[in-house]
Amino acid sequence: MKDISLSTTVSTLLIFENALTFRIANLNPMFRRILYVLAVFTMMSLMSVGCCDNLPPYSNIKGISLSLSETEPKTGAPSLNEPTLINGSRTSVPMLIASMQLKYDYEFAVSQPTRFSFIGSAVANSCLDCLGCAGLKDQVATVTLISKGLFNGEVAGKSLNNFVQCRTYDMYGDTLNFSLSSLADSLNKTWGGGRGFDLEKPINLRISPKPRDNAQQQFELRIRLKSGKQVTQTTPVIIWE
Repeated sequence: MKDISLSTTVSTLLIFENALTFRIANLNPMFRRILYVLAVFTMMSLMSVGCCDNLPPYSNIKGISLSLSETEPKTGAPSLNEPTLINGSRTSVPMLIASMQLKYDYEFAVSQPTRFSFIGSAVANSCLDCLGCAGLKDQVATVTLISKGLFNGEVAGKSLNNFVQCRTYDMYGDTLNFSLSSLADSLNKTWGGGRGFDLEKPINLRISPKPRDNAQQQFELRIRLKSGKQVTQTTPVIIWE
């Protein structure tokens, strides 16, 4: 019985399609052009809404990955073989590299429009075609590096931003150098195709000079968001002599 019903339904649809095709073919050429334009516009609108459904445009920082090494990666991202310092490691290099990589959640700005709705087409046409590339929804207020102990005259917990220089690579492979204090503004920029380093790429924090007053060091990176939320991560405890 089900097979007969399915066969009848398919046959009915084919008859309807042939009748519709015949009617369109016999319309005035001007009306046919208008119908074709409307059909193309409808398909593009539905495809745009689908894009919004699948790719949340906004990102939020949810965590930080932070490691210490004696040498700076040449490509921006540390390789799997890059030696990192662990708790109790001893080093005497003049500059340490803290490799920072942010972790994100992604979300939509508002509830999504219905897929089959012309009302949502205006919103759909403004959709971006990459995950999180509209930028941070909860933007960054400050980025600060501190030490848990005395560091070159600065007491524990005080900002060491003056001892840090950031380095990363943009989408063109160019090296970018900037201060840690300016990192907040850089992260708050819109990332939709503009020239700038990618949110997903590691950022190397170049810390120098080595401390002259306290060999035992543990650093902490603090990112305070404009909502008041703070995201932190600490490095291993090392001996920098």
